[in-house]
Amino acid sequence: MGVRAWVSGFIVLAVTAGGCGGPSGSAHRGQTGVYLELRHAPAPSDASPVPPVVIMPRLFLSPNGPRGYSKWAYPQTPILVTENPADEEFWEIAYPTPAPNVEGQPGARFAYGNVVGDRRRCETERETHEKSGTHTAACLGPHYFKRTGPPSAGGAYGSP
Repeated sequence: MGVRAWVSGFIVLAVTAGGCGGPSGSAHRGQTGVYLELRHAPAPSDASPVPPVVIMPRLFLSPNGPRGYSKWAYPQTPILVTENPADEEFWEIAYPTPAPNVEGQPGARFAYGNVVGDRRRCETERETHEKSGTHTAACLGPHYFKRTGPPSAGGAYGSP
């Protein structure tokens, strides 16, 4: 085998193994996490007519979990990523984060957020982030999850 064939083979291997440096997602079958459905109570009738704040449900996968959302305040339902289309759908949004410029390392890494719903909902959320100045790279999915237990007893904030 000639040098040219070895070089070509190495390039193909490097490109396919490395994923071309783009986001590849963090969700995988068997991963656990929690589902948060954040609801806000309607304003009292004597308050000014302010439209309700709509917050989409959130899905947090381990090991990071729902930082900033305490269990006593918001009900959290345990979930399992199944990758079974019969279960509930979610998509990941990739957020490029700066990475140290270390020789042999990619120039950017990605953090991921999860959007419960279809691709259209993910793209809507991406568009909202972009309008507010938060750069996003892609919607990755679809992925699927199932709820594996009842919600925690939280709900001090925004119980319906």
